[in-house]
Amino acid sequence: MTVHWIENDQTLELKRRMAVLLLKRMTKEITFKEIGTAINEVLQMYDIREKVILCTTDNGSNFLKAFR
Repeated sequence: MTVHWIENDQTLELKRRMAVLLLKRMTKEITFKEIGTAINEVLQMYDIREKVILCTTDNGSNFLKAFR
């Protein structure tokens, strides 16, 4: 899971930033519940759940259902 954001530096320039939050091997069946739980855990771990405004995924049915 990656995160991308824009920040101001001391010169008031906008800088694009990105980071990897977590690489997680999912050994169970990758259902919408497993995906939703994993995403929620990461957002809570970094205390950014209220700051997320957009998530981008592939168009797999398990991802689409996880975000409904």
